[in-house]
Amino acid sequence: RRGMDPPPATSPSLPSIKKEPGSPVESLSPDNGNRPSDQQFAAADSNSSTPTKSFVPCKVCGDKASGYHYGVTSCEGCKGFFRRSIQKQIEYRCLRDGKCLVIRLNRNRCQYCRFKKCLAVGMSRDSVRYG
Repeated sequence: RRGMDPPPATSPSLPSIKKEPGSPVESLSPDNGNRPSDQQFAAADSNSSTPTKSFVPCKVCGDKASGYHYGVTSCEGCKGFFRRSIQKQIEYRCLRDGKCLVIRLNRNRCQYCRFKKCLAVGMSRDSVRYG
């Protein structure tokens, strides 16, 4: 026979899986009627007592961290800023005595203070690859 022929009608069937209340099989079944709606997912995301995925802030600016970069939990923006600053050996200057507030909303206003805070929270110059 070739691969295009249908299987014989007398092929053995797979054993049926018994669904018991509370079993993992029951919760995975698509027809059990227990699937949460999109509204329930949204409610779970906004409810802090039952977080589905925890919010980890960037140590530099407070935005949502994307991972552990250069020794610190940081967002993609601060990760890229720190990498470019090190690779290009950029020296920044602050126009306000080096005491600018670095938060998500204004992190791009003063590069000197942002870079200083990257170093202060523990980002490692040695972890940046040159290439």
